Amino acid sequence: MGEGFAVNPDEVNSHAGTVDGFAGRADTAVDAGAHVTGLDDAYGLFCRPFGEMLKDPQQRGVDTLTETATFMHETVTDLRDSAEHYQQVEDQVRAAIEALLEMLERIAEIPMVRGGN
Repeated sequence: MGEGFAVNPDEVNSHAGTVDGFAGRADTAVDAGAHVTGLDDAYGLFCRPFGEMLKDPQQRGVDTLTETATFMHETVTDLRDSAEHYQQVEDQVRAAIEALLEMLERIAEIPMVRGGN
């Protein structure tokens, strides 16, 4: 049987912060791509036909980046929710163990009564 695993909610939250930073970068890339895709004169007057040819591939790139950014933001939310859930479970288990220890201490304090023959 395996030895199980341990989860440190603080480390999960820290990782969520790192992923959130990358999600912000993806948002910036989406904004930049959308801006360039919408420009009619980004390549100059004589090269405008080439810009039109690139519009669809650029839009597909923007769409892919948008999906990536959305997925990353959802992952951040999921990571933070998971960290919170692990912390809640840990707190519940800790409270149950502390209650059991208190009960055992009270039982240990009860004097023993011995009957005689």
